Amino acid sequence: MLESFLPWKLIRSLHPRRKVNKEEEVHIPVDLEDAVDTLATMLKESNLEILKNWPEEDAIGRTHFRIGQGLRNNWGLWGGSRLAEYFRSLGIHHGDDMSAIIVTSLHRRLNNKDIRLEEQVAFYKRWWEKRQGGPSYADFEHLRCVDQGLCLY
Repeated sequence: MLESFLPWKLIRSLHPRRKVNKEEEVHIPVDLEDAVDTLATMLKESNLEILKNWPEEDAIGRTHFRIGQGLRNNWGLWGGSRLAEYFRSLGIHHGDDMSAIIVTSLHRRLNNKDIRLEEQVAFYKRWWEKRQGGPSYADFEHLRCVDQGLCLY
């Protein structure tokens, strides 16, 4: 169960409805390297070992709603945070894609593999381009989400 993968303090800190006190600060990374470094320091060694041993596809899928959601909401990936702007400069506009790239990159680092950022970016761009009957990837270029589920064009 994913809850057992994370310490409760971390789960609370990544929870989208958690109120952050004025005394607390949330570090928002500046780029992918900073994001991977920050996420790695947030997780216990035992949890990093579990993540490392999952197949890559499982790591992405199993972390989407807990870790991924926490990253998207607390690091402002749906909005205009500096990390979201970094990903937009790469051509990645959707918060789910941003958090998946972060988790994939951490997983690859833990397994001593090359992160292959360009390949990851190309994968998500192709996915949006091939999507039938829905918006194209370019439709998200000007999307700015100010709150969970409230997005402005």
